[in-house]
Amino acid sequence: MAVAAKAGEYEAAARYRDQIRALTHVRDMSLLTREAAPQEFINVFGRIEGYDISNIGGEHAVGSMVVFEDGLPKKAAYRIFHIKEVQGANDVASLSEVISRRVKHDEWKRPDIVLIDGGRGQLNAVMPIFAHAVGKCRSLV
Repeated sequence: MAVAAKAGEYEAAARYRDQIRALTHVRDMSLLTREAAPQEFINVFGRIEGYDISNIGGEHAVGSMVVFEDGLPKKAAYRIFHIKEVQGANDVASLSEVISRRVKHDEWKRPDIVLIDGGRGQLNAVMPIFAHAVGKCRSLV
């Protein structure tokens, strides 16, 4: 990345930066799944789903869903959602698309807790989707 930036190849440097961030995120998620949860954590929370949006230079956007049940990773339930409707790097709209597609899967166990990577914009975007599906979920916080 630094070599490309120094050579004035700013678009390439930005792509490398985005690739490094995506790989760092994958590494961090992997480390998170390896940590053992305390017994109290296991007893309090049932199913936890975590969501994040990734893209490379604003293209090839995907949403990831990781799942923990009783404090342990449930890798068979992990999902990747290829973003189909959103153009460019728009994490808020992409997350809305992912959550909209997720809540349509009545055959998947419903989460007790949902974690989203983002801020107020992402939260405001997905709250109406969950509110619409609240009859299918145990709680909405």
